[in-house]
Amino acid sequence: MSQFTRVVDNLSEGLVRLWGTARERGLLPGLIIALLLIPILIQRSAFAQASRVVTIHVDEETASFPTGAVTVEEALDTAGIAIGQHDLVEPAKETAIITDTFNINVFRARPVLVIDGDKRIETVSPYQSPKLIAEQAGLTIYPEDTFVLERIDDFVGESALGLKLTVVRATKLKLNLYGTTKSIRTQASTVGELLDQHGLDPSAEDIVRPKTDSKIKSNMTVYLVRVSGDTVVKEETIPFDVREIRDKSKPLGYEDIQKAGRNGSKLVTYKVTFENGEEASRKVLSSVTVEQPVEQVVVVGDKYDLAEAFAQLRQCEATSNYQAVDPTGTYYGAYQFSVSTWNGYVSAQWQNVLPNQAPSSVQDLAALKLYQARGWQPWPACTQKLGLR
Repeated sequence: MSQFTRVVDNLSEGLVRLWGTARERGLLPGLIIALLLIPILIQRSAFAQASRVVTIHVDEETASFPTGAVTVEEALDTAGIAIGQHDLVEPAKETAIITDTFNINVFRARPVLVIDGDKRIETVSPYQSPKLIAEQAGLTIYPEDTFVLERIDDFVGESALGLKLTVVRATKLKLNLYGTTKSIRTQASTVGELLDQHGLDPSAEDIVRPKTDSKIKSNMTVYLVRVSGDTVVKEETIPFDVREIRDKSKPLGYEDIQKAGRNGSKLVTYKVTFENGEEASRKVLSSVTVEQPVEQVVVVGDKYDLAEAFAQLRQCEATSNYQAVDPTGTYYGAYQFSVSTWNGYVSAQWQNVLPNQAPSSVQDLAALKLYQARGWQPWPACTQKLGLR
């Protein structure tokens, strides 16, 4: 029931009571005049209420109408649209209508027969996405899985009505690259297709087992092996990058990891040259990325009273280059720390890490701690040049 309808109903009940009172007290003529004005007032009220245009998409039809409904549910009630238990309304029924034009979508729930291997699950779903339908049916879906969604025409054969969703599961297996194994899922039908999916192009020296034309089977292991007396295969870390967002409303030293980073990994095959039994050199023959690194995003504080002074100091010491190294290889980073000084003003995590390899926020904090302990004395040349005191 809309807010306007409720007002009219309440008004009707009040008028019945008012009529009886007026007749008892001889006030009927005045009451009759007042009653003649009510339709005009109602019309004006309805016009004021119907100040927004709502468009409803439902049952493959679209209808637009003015309304004074304040929520999606009231608009649906006004339009006489019933919502079933499993239907989906977007936005939700309790959403407030706050714009002059407003769209409402109603997705009717349909019976869906979900086939997952030997499993047959009958459900009712309003979703259009096969993945969401499968998850609503209680299935765990993997990124490599695919779907076939179709209408059921053979009602008797399927013993069901509506739609049929077939989950095409990716095959789970193991891939061993140069001695390192990882579990994967694939829709590939042969070993050769699997290698192509992962960007692997075996050379003439490589051994692929089973052979590339072999059919993919569940839980099998595919091996890619390079056999050579002068090669070495190593799994190496791909360090994640750190992206800093400097927030001038936060104090120096503030650090908030918005997104944690994660190192990646790669398999590198080297050709090794030996001289008199000792390794003399090595050359990269191939490098296969097993896992991509994930960038770390950090909000760091950039607000402090000495901001301008430190900015001038960084410019003077290293042209504001946090990765700077002096020509002698003795001083590092934006503040040109020596290793011994650096280790005295950073946490254990950053000790014995060259200053120019640390994030700018760590260098800033170390410089502030050094200043708080010793003033500008650690930077005598730039202190004199800049007139710092």
